[in-house]
Amino acid sequence: MATVFLALTLLATLGLGEHYLIDLVVALPFAVAAMSACVRQYRKAIVAGALTLAWLVYLRFGLPAFTLSPLGAWMAVLGTVFVSVVLASAKDLSTRMWQFPAPAGIPSPAE
Repeated sequence: MATVFLALTLLATLGLGEHYLIDLVVALPFAVAAMSACVRQYRKAIVAGALTLAWLVYLRFGLPAFTLSPLGAWMAVLGTVFVSVVLASAKDLSTRMWQFPAPAGIPSPAE
């Protein structure tokens, strides 16, 4: 049900001309920052807030970061969505989310 609500909200905001797509992209890390701050997960809130602030500074001052190729802008949008989804689904950033095994031949720190 939440997915249907999200899809209809996106369709309504974009279809009725109320917002641009970039408005919704910037709103995603902002929502993650607000939700994380409410549950006292301050590391997630800081990371998502910094991502939001970076977009706001870029959009306000029109920095020439993505003027060479539109591919760079789309990669930044996809990266923002990816990071926001990962942050929203992570339980807490104070614990290690992923643990990678040591490469062969290199002793692990536990040994």
